[in-house]
Amino acid sequence: MNAQKEYFIALLSCFLSGTRPQGREADFEELYRLADIHDVGAIIATELKEVAPAFQPQGKLASHFTQAIGLTLREFQHRETAQRIVKALLDGEHIDHLFVKGAVIKSDYPVPELRTSGDIDVIVRKTDFEKVVSLAEHTAVPLTVKEQTSEVVTWKLNGIDVEIHSTADVSSDYFNDIMALAIRQDGYTYRLSDTDHLLYIICHLAKHLAYRGAGIRMLMDVDVLVRKLQPFDQSGFLILCENAGCKKTAEALLSLAAFWFGTPVTATVDYPSNPLLLQSFERVMLDGGSFGYEQNAIPVRYLDHDGSTEESRLKILLKMAFPSREYLKLCYPYYQKYAFLYPVARLNRLADGLFKKRKAAADVLQQVKTDGGNASVQLALIRELEINYKK
Repeated sequence: MNAQKEYFIALLSCFLSGTRPQGREADFEELYRLADIHDVGAIIATELKEVAPAFQPQGKLASHFTQAIGLTLREFQHRETAQRIVKALLDGEHIDHLFVKGAVIKSDYPVPELRTSGDIDVIVRKTDFEKVVSLAEHTAVPLTVKEQTSEVVTWKLNGIDVEIHSTADVSSDYFNDIMALAIRQDGYTYRLSDTDHLLYIICHLAKHLAYRGAGIRMLMDVDVLVRKLQPFDQSGFLILCENAGCKKTAEALLSLAAFWFGTPVTATVDYPSNPLLLQSFERVMLDGGSFGYEQNAIPVRYLDHDGSTEESRLKILLKMAFPSREYLKLCYPYYQKYAFLYPVARLNRLADGLFKKRKAAADVLQQVKTDGGNASVQLALIRELEINYKK
């Protein structure tokens, strides 16, 4: 790990633990790039303001870091407004709902306003999903439907994406009936216990690792919840993880949080003695950005057994252009309802690739053409963590 990544992690660790950071000589342009691709620019900027002036960025870079704080605070207010509107809408329709991830964890951060989020995630009961979908048609609230699948509808509200799921959005049977695990908070809003939410975060992180990647912010969420749960019953939690099918992943992530952030847990993975595993996390989790998009355009499930693309370029392109019928049913609700529309769904997929998702398709082609081995590293990592990447 180079000096800039080490400093990047050290500053995040200081933020999470409430420790005053120590200034260092740094390549602030590279530090800003890391902060930007992980969407933690405001946190890094805030920590840098605590060090001696001689170790702070100067000139235009200083302005960029300061702007990151302002933009993050403004975005936080937009999300807060959007979340209040969503709650009011669902309460008004008597729809049970559960906010997860950033929408909840933000309040446990040292400075809640600095916990960024790409969207607001809400889970509703499957029996209420059609009711949610129809909401956009008759509500007076100015929202638009950005995207819809058989399990998720995405609203654009107050400039914020709101993803409303009819499933838990994780690959673990433990959360098959996630609403049954939750407790009513107020109105029709439910909330997971902190322990179940920590397990959910780990399962969701694993899902992203098995797709295109997961960034440092997800590991920060693990740290924040563990600190909140002090004294943390680690042995009991790992039994829960074993029942949920993610014990090895949980052990690796908890130990990584302890190694990078000083998270108060007992490390069961000795990273100094496992440099290859540590390097894999660095390459996948640090270099890939928030969701792996910086270096990986191909979901892992499309890769061959060794993770290579060199000998299977055509196969990968064909798999992505012509996915399984199950995947088409997920993407296009009309095909799930009417099986005879299968040819239409196939054409719809091709049209989306050519027009709606042109950039994503171009990124896939570029990665297939110039694969640098990132995919094989990620595949080896998720196999080491015993994550089922075919789901």
